[in-house]
Amino acid sequence: MIAVLTEVLSNVARHASASSVEVVIVAEDNMLLVSVADNGVGPPRGEVLATGSEHCGTGARAFRLGLDHGTQPLGTLVEWSVPITREPVRR
Repeated sequence: MIAVLTEVLSNVARHASASSVEVVIVAEDNMLLVSVADNGVGPPRGEVLATGSEHCGTGARAFRLGLDHGTQPLGTLVEWSVPITREPVRR
């Protein structure tokens, strides 16, 4: 979670020209959701957050673990959700 949150906030700081960002972290029903919304310029129209994209340094690993994004009327919304387990994650 820390790596994904750090990467998303870093991208907001570098690329979004945002004046505000909202982070929401929720853990319930055995799921962890991290939501980051900013009021910046958003990605160029039609651009998709792709594995290995400069906008997603977390790359394929984050996508396998539930990263999604989209534009809002102003800015970008990134949501990351993963199941909460008691077993260690195998890499």
